[in-house]
Amino acid sequence: MKKAVVTGSNGFVGSNLVEGLLQRGYIVYAVVRSSKSNISRIPINQNVHLIVCELKEISTLPGKLQHQKIDFFFHLAWEGSSGKERADYILQLNNIKCTCDAVKAAAELQCEKFIFAGSIMQYEAKQYLSERNALPGRGYFYSVSKLAADYMAKIESINNKVGYVNCLISNIYGVGEVTERFINVTIRKMLKGESLLFSKGEQNYDFIYISDAINAMILVAERGEINSEYYIGNNQVYQLKRYIILMRDIVAPTAKLQLGAIPYNGPFLDYSALNIDRLHRELNFKPEITFERGIKLTRDWIEKNYLPCAGNMEKELDGNNIKLNREMRGGKSLYKNHQRYNYLQKNSLKYLLGETA
Repeated sequence: MKKAVVTGSNGFVGSNLVEGLLQRGYIVYAVVRSSKSNISRIPINQNVHLIVCELKEISTLPGKLQHQKIDFFFHLAWEGSSGKERADYILQLNNIKCTCDAVKAAAELQCEKFIFAGSIMQYEAKQYLSERNALPGRGYFYSVSKLAADYMAKIESINNKVGYVNCLISNIYGVGEVTERFINVTIRKMLKGESLLFSKGEQNYDFIYISDAINAMILVAERGEINSEYYIGNNQVYQLKRYIILMRDIVAPTAKLQLGAIPYNGPFLDYSALNIDRLHRELNFKPEITFERGIKLTRDWIEKNYLPCAGNMEKELDGNNIKLNREMRGGKSLYKNHQRYNYLQKNSLKYLLGETA
């Protein structure tokens, strides 16, 4: 059986990646940052092994895995990927170092490939910052750090003889997403009947459903060319207003859209520079979920599980699991044996704190 490491495994994308790898018969080492991490999203399976390793201590990961050979190393973990922390340059600089350290860990584990979760925002920053009258905010520290981490991790990979691939991720959405991203926020506003204020929506955009994004990332790991980059998205892009109108027609057909109510001063990303059809052309990737179908699935999930605050949504939806995490925060067995976690879920914390596997 092939083996894969996934950092950031308890996030929206990471947990779905773990599930996708399991479906393909992988043994997965799901890395979380601490024994207090919420692991409720990570699938319960005998082939999933939870590993506690702080991002800043990622160089110790090979020892935690007893230096066994790993096929693929998916690096998704990144501190400060949203909100005000994007503007924290110290935090973002540390992410670059941790990414390079992760490459070294992958080399020690004799990995065939290191797959970096890049972001389309790194290209946006590259394009915008080169413009003569650019006035970037501090939030661009995140985008520029992603770009620097990509370049430096590639250099480190080549010099450590590890195959490197950058997955340039567009905009992932779908069932289970609880953060304040565009699709999630817009659907919730539509369901609540709130005012729908947007820019003119003339900038090009792309959205890919979570299951398709996971299929693409695994395909790139298994068959992608090393020391290269693949755009994780569709091979056609459209103006943002097209997606907004489609969402309105599906979620709240009678809602009034106020396109142009908000000024847009950001960049107009040139997708032609991203080689967006490479994944489709070289690896025969075909998304299975259309945008319309994805929005219906996401809408149905939000309607069923909706709470006003995304943070509260996550806590309420996973409340029992989070409580279990808190109760067991001192018990190392929770992370040493995922099956024991499953047993504890079913037996209402019969075991005492501190019990070892």
